[in-house]
Amino acid sequence: ESDSSAFSKSYGILRSWVHNSLDLYKAELSTVLFPIFVHGFLGLIKRDYLEEAQSFFKKYRADHLARHDDELRRLGSVTNMEHLRESELAKTYLDTKMTVRMCSYSFELLVAFLHQNKLMLLLSTLNEKIDFDIYGPSPIVGEAGRSEERRVGKEC
Repeated sequence: ESDSSAFSKSYGILRSWVHNSLDLYKAELSTVLFPIFVHGFLGLIKRDYLEEAQSFFKKYRADHLARHDDELRRLGSVTNMEHLRESELAKTYLDTKMTVRMCSYSFELLVAFLHQNKLMLLLSTLNEKIDFDIYGPSPIVGEAGRSEERRVGKEC
């Protein structure tokens, strides 16, 4: 299995798990999906898997439209290495870690799931591209969306 199809398959597995998680944790766990989506898409472009990148983008972009419409519109125009080099938003995402806020239990659930399912491409993406702002042991109602205020690209 190639890196290009493995990433899309892994993302789909994570996405399904997040969407089927208990409501108590789902909101926090879902905040990790957009950063992984962005880095997966840009990583495919960077490795010259252009068709796979477009397929991945089209398959999962609707999941993120409600909160990231502007970013998705701008990222959707990145279809090759030249566009990647010219896009300020893409460069910002590639050069700066995104911050995701979640409680320690949600974080432990996420890491355990990735390990148990051997989703090492996603684990590597988390490690290299995302800073986690971990707070107390359990979710605070209304807390999950707060990482959105601190995400990279908001001001771009």
